[in-house]
Amino acid sequence: MSRQGGASRERIVELNTIDLGPPTRESAPHFMISPRTAAGLLTGSLAIVILPVSTVDGAIGPFDVTLYRVIPTLGEFGKFQAFTAAEYREQLVLNDCSGGFGLFFSVVANTEGRILIGVAEQA
Repeated sequence: MSRQGGASRERIVELNTIDLGPPTRESAPHFMISPRTAAGLLTGSLAIVILPVSTVDGAIGPFDVTLYRVIPTLGEFGKFQAFTAAEYREQLVLNDCSGGFGLFFSVVANTEGRILIGVAEQA
């Protein structure tokens, strides 16, 4: 991601697909994102990518990925767009969102296992 384009650092989290169903009030967000990118611009979209942890114990795609955002005043999650049949290393772009909230990932895979999810906030 280019700093010139207003993208912030990309952050990675490791998750296990067996634990990634839809969230409940008791679920914690997997990611907290900033309202501003590294260049100081307002976060307007997200670039998401799924990467393999290893060739031995990683999940096998394709993946159905649904993002949820925290609604802090209610302790609830709002549902963002779902991405279906995503493969490793595909860039999934979620436009027209604003930062400053937590993200929860629901990922369904052909076989369960560990995955890496990278998120970059873009202006």
